[in-house]
Amino acid sequence: MQSADDKNLYAWWDESSPVMLFSTAGFPLPPSGPETDRAIASALVGTLASLLGDIDYHEKGDHRCPLFYNPARLYEHLIDRLRFDVPCRRHLRKAIPKELPALETLLGLFHDSARP
Repeated sequence: MQSADDKNLYAWWDESSPVMLFSTAGFPLPPSGPETDRAIASALVGTLASLLGDIDYHEKGDHRCPLFYNPARLYEHLIDRLRFDVPCRRHLRKAIPKELPALETLLGLFHDSARP
């Protein structure tokens, strides 16, 4: 997928639409299993946090944050056990205090899943 500005995206949305697109094209992601579950949850959480919390993805800072922009499309980032970094969590705690616990819970659901 690509937008007018970016190429090789795996999550995309339009703020005026209730639709989110997610693509794992080009990744060696299996059709099911813990890595797939983690990748879907992480992309969904990052997208919802950005949209609901009015916060952009970041290229610098903690790469284990779901709001880290992964321009190199590193597979390891897609399937990693992610947590909001301190600046993102601080912003989200103010912007979406009711929704943040649910987003963090969703990320944490797949932290104990075994990685091959």
